[in-house]
Amino acid sequence: GLLLGHCRKAKAAMVMTTSSVYSPNPDPMHLYHETDPVGDCKLPGMQTYGISKLMEEGVARACARLFNLPVVIARMNSAYGNNGGLPSHHLAAMLEDKPIMLRSNPSGYSPIHERDIVDQVEGMLSAASVPATIVNWCGDEAIAAQDWIAYMGELTGREPQIQYYDAPGSQPGICCDTERRMAFTGPCNVSWREGVKEMIAARHPEALVSGAV
Repeated sequence: GLLLGHCRKAKAAMVMTTSSVYSPNPDPMHLYHETDPVGDCKLPGMQTYGISKLMEEGVARACARLFNLPVVIARMNSAYGNNGGLPSHHLAAMLEDKPIMLRSNPSGYSPIHERDIVDQVEGMLSAASVPATIVNWCGDEAIAAQDWIAYMGELTGREPQIQYYDAPGSQPGICCDTERRMAFTGPCNVSWREGVKEMIAARHPEALVSGAV
């Protein structure tokens, strides 16, 4: 709030929150829309994560109206790429022959590659308005974490170990609808398979099996 107040004369401001603000839907592949109910996602290991992001959104929405400052609230999904992200954690566990811990089967996500994030910044900022606009920032493909884990196994010749744990009250999956984002940014350019292979090649090139495609 203090930052937006300081920058109240800006042409536009983007405030990053998270898909974890949505009230959990029991369907692990449910596509969350920006108009879906919000609530406490009870993210395991970070009990105040979702609530803190909802507070951030509330402050941003108030500042947009108080300062007449165009704001877009970007609800980020699972960002990944050469610099890391959730799939990279799964890759690291697999290469160390450790189990990959998931909450549900399937465990849905809409992963977005870092190159698409960079390419879409200008389009996302164009969505800023008063009152604030809320946009899901996610990839075009809704998939299960099990899909990218299996693909990483193929690329590395490893046999992934997946273990499931109980996370009462949390989201079993966090796939998001892309219609609103598409109107401002257009489609993504990096498919999840392309992005995952590129991530492995950048972070653990020695792990790719010969001829991996």
